Amino acid sequence: MADVAATLPPDVVDACAKLRSACRRRYGASADIDNVSVATLGGSSRTILFDLVSENGREALVSRQETYTLDESPFLPPALQFRLLELAYRERVPVPEPLFEFTPDEDLGRGHVMRRVDGETLPKRLLSDPGFARARAGFVAEAAAVLARLHAIDPAHAAFLEQWPDSRDPLAAQRERYDYYGEPHPALDFAKTDPLDR
Repeated sequence: MADVAATLPPDVVDACAKLRSACRRRYGASADIDNVSVATLGGSSRTILFDLVSENGREALVSRQETYTLDESPFLPPALQFRLLELAYRERVPVPEPLFEFTPDEDLGRGHVMRRVDGETLPKRLLSDPGFARARAGFVAEAAAVLARLHAIDPAHAAFLEQWPDSRDPLAAQRERYDYYGEPHPALDFAKTDPLDR
């Protein structure tokens, strides 16, 4: 991990040192992290891509640390994200294997580590790069198979989501968040009005 400090911001270097300690707790004192980079996209979390080097060899992993913590966050809390990943993985939905959640004493905040699945996420490349022609051709069938597998999961297995506002009333949850942020967006304001009042 010596080369990490030379290429990453200090807060990420600090997170990597804590991440290495968290990995050593689970994979042995000789475990280390290598080949570290920070994903440019991550939404509600800092996404650190890294290789775990341990007695088991080299494994490509991802750390997700919550960075967006407002009360009206539109994102699922990391603990619920992790439980959903576990459920999806157990039900053979093609998701990365969730490995462990951070504990409070590890000082990494709320988050988790999972296996890394390499691939492309930039829409422009996916839609126009000739190298993805085969993937584009099979996308609809693959997406349908994934959706079918998701819909086959017994909802009782995801009962832990019942208290999440979006589970009770998705539209009301979005309206509450919109009102909370207090930023004017005329198109959304128009959409919220009663059609009879227009």
